[in-house]
Amino acid sequence: MKGLLKLAGGATGALAVYLIANRESPQHFFENSKQFIMQKTEQVQKFNRDKAQFNDALAKFKVELQRAQPVIRDMQSRMDEYTFEIQPHLDKINDAINRLK
Repeated sequence: MKGLLKLAGGATGALAVYLIANRESPQHFFENSKQFIMQKTEQVQKFNRDKAQFNDALAKFKVELQRAQPVIRDMQSRMDEYTFEIQPHLDKINDAINRLK
């Protein structure tokens, strides 16, 4: 109990020194503190809402990415097939360019 009283007394003394040093009234100090706490509370709530929205969007993206995998694999295999088909032609073009050098 004595420790709690010492802590309260120290806090009161520190507050008094702060108010005197800044020439601020206790009412003004508590209004500013209340506004500061309200702003921080709103910022935390907004952050939490934004985080929840991001997590929802990320979950939807992961689902859509899984659904798109067959299409991506199909496109990759078609690109590989096309590259295989045109490679002889590319080799001929490169040979012609090398002869011109």
